[in-house]
Amino acid sequence: MRSAAQEIVDEVVTLLTVPALDSVPAARVYRDIVDARRATHMPCVVVEAGDEETPDRILIGILGRRLQVEVTVLAKGVAPYAQADAALVESHNRILGAQSVEGLWLNGLAEDIQEGPTRRLRDGMSEDVAAVTKTYLISYRTAERSIERL
Repeated sequence: MRSAAQEIVDEVVTLLTVPALDSVPAARVYRDIVDARRATHMPCVVVEAGDEETPDRILIGILGRRLQVEVTVLAKGVAPYAQADAALVESHNRILGAQSVEGLWLNGLAEDIQEGPTRRLRDGMSEDVAAVTKTYLISYRTAERSIERL
């Protein structure tokens, strides 16, 4: 058994690795920021589950949920924000382009994806490393007493 949130994060990783991004090889898409910060080759991309809001009852027995998924691009060198930009743009276009003909997102796992804030960070990293994090708010449904996908 797996939570719907974990399935959604896995699907975002798949979107960014199959086929590989032009700007970042599939082997440089990580699930954990700690592993990515140890990477010898950058830019690299990290996909992590963020917070979840309190669910809303949509129908009797069904909850509407919203998961924050954070996609971070780490880049190193001169002008690291500029180096991160191509991976940020490419990953953003893939994620927001993941709507199916039926109007669902991420192979039917999500009902909607909304763009959230973007954060740029250099504090706490070496001088030549920067992180750009894009947050996506992903809406999905579960049974009222479950966090597994319907």
